[in-house]
Amino acid sequence: MAPLLQFDVFTLFPEVLEPYIQASILARAQQNDLIQIDLHNIRNWTYDRHHITDDMPYGGGGGMVMKPDPIFAAVEACWDIHHRARLSCSHRREGCSPKAWRMNWHSQP
Repeated sequence: MAPLLQFDVFTLFPEVLEPYIQASILARAQQNDLIQIDLHNIRNWTYDRHHITDDMPYGGGGGMVMKPDPIFAAVEACWDIHHRARLSCSHRREGCSPKAWRMNWHSQP
């Protein structure tokens, strides 16, 4: 029997989320085939030997930003497998590129 809900979580630290998922109500939901949670390490979709996923912000300034290429490669790979990938975007589209918004919109059931 297929789970009722499928969650694909894209993160840089799947090993941090795994214990939480296994020690919470989410573990019982998975055992009862109500949900399935797959953790995906975004670093697996980088193209350099150091698996770098962050970059300097455009225009300078402090802090770092995520490179979009590994994120989109990960989501598109999941889309190819499940054909149900979704991106969480703000309802005001803040921080959501036009391509991400279209992917989110077209993936709705």
